[in-house]
Amino acid sequence: MLTGKPQIDPERRYTVKETAALLGMCRKILAKYTKSLDIRMEVHTTGKIYYKGSEIQRFYNCTI
Repeated sequence: MLTGKPQIDPERRYTVKETAALLGMCRKILAKYTKSLDIRMEVHTTGKIYYKGSEIQRFYNCTI
């Protein structure tokens, strides 16, 4: 559980692991929110999944 607002750079891209840690949840719960389109992921041309910092902030602000 989070204790305080996470420090998120809105211009940065975060991995799944980093995003889950910033939001104080496990990767499985993050995947649930992603599947339900509550938070949007992006896919790099290399195939790696990431989340934009601005999207993480939007999701965080909607859940508090």
